[in-house]
Amino acid sequence: MSDIDGYNPVAIFTSKRELMSPTWSPDNKKLAYVSFENKRPEIFIQTLSTGERFKMNNKAGSSSAPAWSPDGKYIAYSQKINGNLEIFIYNLANNKSKRITKSIGIDTEPEWSDDGKFIFLLQTEAAASNL
Repeated sequence: MSDIDGYNPVAIFTSKRELMSPTWSPDNKKLAYVSFENKRPEIFIQTLSTGERFKMNNKAGSSSAPAWSPDGKYIAYSQKINGNLEIFIYNLANNKSKRITKSIGIDTEPEWSDDGKFIFLLQTEAAASNL
């Protein structure tokens, strides 16, 4: 993390494996990111003031592309299921995930609408992409 001009860098978390896709919670108190520390992509949520962190989803499969809902209550993300990436919504209150897509292709990069009523995503099937 650094100032917008690139000065005053501060390490929030250090890992010997890759880290990617950091995204701020709407209240700027937490960070969700993808870590490969367990040799596969998994999403972690970290409270910035305490450094406390937890793995968001304990299901088998690779998780990626976390996106906070505008109210900060949910995180949409991609999860690999039977070889396909699908979109899930993780409820931070009860620590449960709900699958919202079921396609034969790749569903990834979820993004919430500003009002939190819709989720946009990239869907690829048979070499064609849809948004």
